[in-house]
Amino acid sequence: MKISTRLYFALALTAIMIAAIGAIYALLEESQRQGEEDSDAGRILVGQIAALHSLAHEYAAISQPRIERQWQLQISRIRERVKSLNALGAVRSLEISLDNADRAFARLRQNHVERITARKRAAGAEDMARFDAVEGAVHSLMRLEIEKLLSSAELIAVEAHQRIDALRGQAAAAMAAVVVLFLTLVVAITLPATIKTTRSISSLIGGVSAFGRGDFVHRVAIEGNDEMALLAKQFNAMAETIEGALQREREHAAALQREINDRNKAEGSLRRSEEQYRAFFELAAVGLAQADLPGGRLVRVNDRYCEIVGYSRAEVLGMTIFDLTHPEDRERNARRARRLFAGEVASLNFEKRILRKDGTTVWVLVNATLPRDTASHPKQSVAVYLDITGRKQAEEESRLSRQRLALHVQQTPLAVIEFDVDGRVRDWNPAAFRLFGYSREEAIGQHWSFILPESRTGSSENALQSAVTQHGSRSSNENRTRDGRTLSCEWFNTPLVDPDGKTIGVASLVMDVTERKRFEAALERSARELRQAYRRLAHAQETERRSLTKELHDRVGQNLSALHLHLQLMERELSKDSRAKAEGRLDDMLGLLEQTSEQVRDLMANQRPPMLDQYGLFATLRWLAHETSQRSGIACALIGTEPAQRLPGDVESTLLRIAQEALMNAVKYSKTAQIRIAMAVFPDRARIEVADEGIGFDPAARNGTDSKPTWGLLTMRERALAFGGSLHIDTAPGAGTRVTAEIPIA
Repeated sequence: MKISTRLYFALALTAIMIAAIGAIYALLEESQRQGEEDSDAGRILVGQIAALHSLAHEYAAISQPRIERQWQLQISRIRERVKSLNALGAVRSLEISLDNADRAFARLRQNHVERITARKRAAGAEDMARFDAVEGAVHSLMRLEIEKLLSSAELIAVEAHQRIDALRGQAAAAMAAVVVLFLTLVVAITLPATIKTTRSISSLIGGVSAFGRGDFVHRVAIEGNDEMALLAKQFNAMAETIEGALQREREHAAALQREINDRNKAEGSLRRSEEQYRAFFELAAVGLAQADLPGGRLVRVNDRYCEIVGYSRAEVLGMTIFDLTHPEDRERNARRARRLFAGEVASLNFEKRILRKDGTTVWVLVNATLPRDTASHPKQSVAVYLDITGRKQAEEESRLSRQRLALHVQQTPLAVIEFDVDGRVRDWNPAAFRLFGYSREEAIGQHWSFILPESRTGSSENALQSAVTQHGSRSSNENRTRDGRTLSCEWFNTPLVDPDGKTIGVASLVMDVTERKRFEAALERSARELRQAYRRLAHAQETERRSLTKELHDRVGQNLSALHLHLQLMERELSKDSRAKAEGRLDDMLGLLEQTSEQVRDLMANQRPPMLDQYGLFATLRWLAHETSQRSGIACALIGTEPAQRLPGDVESTLLRIAQEALMNAVKYSKTAQIRIAMAVFPDRARIEVADEGIGFDPAARNGTDSKPTWGLLTMRERALAFGGSLHIDTAPGAGTRVTAEIPIA
């Protein structure tokens, strides 16, 4: 065969190969179009099945004919869409799940009809529970079948893409076979003719091989402008077309995969949200309740709500929100609910009473809302219940306390006046009107200086500032009444503060003490006169004691001394015989005379120790301690230092008499082994202390059982009080006794 003939024959074979490749490519395009239609149908099915899923959920909450019509319409659309699908393996599974879901919906509709019939004939709780169980089971089956429908629809989309990929591979393999076959023939025919086309054919073979491996990026090198170059161009154009189609399919598949992933994420987020809501609902520290519309039947409650109302969960779910409301609050609560259901308000926040199972009443704060779906249709009411019984009780106690306080303020005999920080009257009770003569209307707004005498109006601001700044004060003031009288009043002032601690006024209690002041002044005058009289009496006693001591010394003492001399002379003048006969009597007479003289000296010392006038109180106390020790056998010591200057005579006499009385009581009653006398002189006062370590006594009991110690203690106290001093006795049974006297010397 000639070379030209072979070339023409090769060209004819090439044309036939190109026509075959074109036919294969057309078949590939048609298969790809069908696959894309199936993929689009799968995506549309996913959306329609999702809408079917929403209708199933909505019908579970609210059974309406509208939803039933939409369900049937959606089922018909899905069936038509399934018929349009090509022969895919997942279509049969989808048809079965669709039939099962439709039968489940029909069973759910039948259950609703039976439930309505049962309610009309007032069926029992057991029948209603059976309907609830059937409804839950059918709803679970419906949800399972719809999930199968979604899985089948997604599987259809994936299967369509897999079919497209398989068709592409088959088309590529077929084209590769055709190309190889025809190229082999062409090479066999044209090989003897030309070596020039070898490189082009080798390049085409490499491109076809790469094409067969799925490498659609590979391009055949083009040399010259002959038929081989044209064939290479067509091959490259075909490769670019296929590569573009594959790129579009890959992008479409990636987009579909992203959509599936996004849907899975959304479903996972929805499940997590539902789980979080369920956990929040059950574990919330407040009562939560969901009720259906419009009857308000409770369909879901948490444990805290059951604790508040006192019923179990099973008991509560058979009631309405109005069954638990206190009878006095039901009508008002129903009006609020109608406003919420009608959409007049977005939410309600109110207080009401709940009647518990045990008959007790609790106060709750209710916050109710009405969630709506995407079509703005109300679904169920959700309410939050907060137990505020404790707060209500506190408010009631506070109200009663304020009421009692107001009654006390109005009825108390004390004047109650409230001032602001500027000193102006804000409150004025009836007792203030009786005390000062100004009515409430006249007093409100007046500055408090209007009840002060003119002599004290200048100091009113300082007094107000003192009352405001101090935590509480008490003062005695002179006040002026409306009729011009001057009263002596006791003021008890307390600052009033706000929650931030800022002083906002002063509350004052005012008591009229005019009469008490008069009595106190009269009593003070009487006490002062009594002290002066007692001092005169003490002075007269000391004068009498001094006079008596002088008389005893001048008369009795001299007579006793003269009698003693006469007896001694008589003893010397008697003869021996007479002296012998009278010796015993003379000795008795002399002894009796000595004893009498000693008693007279003791009496003189007790009445007025001569050393008090000569040496002062400290030396006299030292002598007194010594004498007490000698006579009683009880150790007695003086502690202290002698003052630099003598004390006034009356003070020395009074302190000496108190010390003598305290020593005598200690010797007679204390049963002590030691007595201590202490003397101290201060610039303004002098003090003596007589202490023993004896048995002590109970002052209260001694006052009622032994008059002598009580009289002695009273005498010591009166002596100290007469000179403006004081007397303190510290004693207890078994703890000894300490008598402390202080007298001012200024």
